[in-house]
Amino acid sequence: FLALLYGKNAVKDTALVSQFNTTRYASSRFDDHFSRARAATDETERMEHFARAEHVAMEDAPIVPLYHERYTMLVAPHVAGLHVNAMELLDLREVRFLPDQAYVSPPDTSS
Repeated sequence: FLALLYGKNAVKDTALVSQFNTTRYASSRFDDHFSRARAATDETERMEHFARAEHVAMEDAPIVPLYHERYTMLVAPHVAGLHVNAMELLDLREVRFLPDQAYVSPPDTSS
């Protein structure tokens, strides 16, 4: 979600639509930590910079988080490679159906 506040994602011309950074928020402190996090190869360092960027954003309060949605998705057991990300965008390039022998149907308990 922090990418939604990244200054480079904001369109400066207010006559144009800003797809990602719709608030047009810009903070050099936030952008510095966000950029460092994206470039970091060490997981701990990356998370530290993301946390600092989030802290800057919460101090500046360019948005007010009102609620957090819960996302529920049912996937048939013979579907593989379907991954959901934090923005609920589905990348279907790796989705595949498992062969019949890889899918074991549950036992019939109706009788």
